Amino acid sequence: MAVRLRILGVALVALVIASPAFAGAALPVLPGSPSVHYNIEPLVRPVSIEYAGDGSGALGGFDGHGRNRFGHLTWTKWTTEVAIGHGANWVDDCMPACADGIFHPYLAELTAFRPRDGHFTRLRVRSGRGPNAVTFTLAVQGSGRHLIYQDLPG
Repeated sequence: MAVRLRILGVALVALVIASPAFAGAALPVLPGSPSVHYNIEPLVRPVSIEYAGDGSGALGGFDGHGRNRFGHLTWTKWTTEVAIGHGANWVDDCMPACADGIFHPYLAELTAFRPRDGHFTRLRVRSGRGPNAVTFTLAVQGSGRHLIYQDLPG
C-alpha cells in the first residue's frame, strides 16, 4: 500500500510540474526598430527602439552613430512584470529640417512595465542628467506583431 501511495505521489508531482500553470510564462516583448524590410519586430530585449513616428527619436546605445545606426541598449532585468535597461536617447535636432538634422545621444534609463497580452504596454524613459533630465512615458498599443509607440499626455 505504501509503495502505491508513493508511486501515486510521484505521478501527481510529475503532472503538476508538466502543467501549463506551473510552466514559466513567456516573457513580454517590446517593439524594436524597423528591420531592413521596415517591419517592426516585437522582441524580448530589443537592441534599439524607434519610438517617434516621424523618425526623430530612438533609443539605442552610445556605440551608435545616429540616423539608422542607434547602437545597442543594455537590459539589466527582464521579467514577466518589468524590464529595466539603459543606453542612449538619440534625438534629431531637426536643423535646418528633420531630414537634414543631426542626432545627438543623451543618457537614457528605461523601464518597461504593465504587461498585457504578451507585451509591455508602457515604456518610461528618463533622458539626460541632473536638472535638465526629462522623463516621459510611452504607451505600447496594438496586438501581435502590430505594436506601435504612442505618446501619453502628461
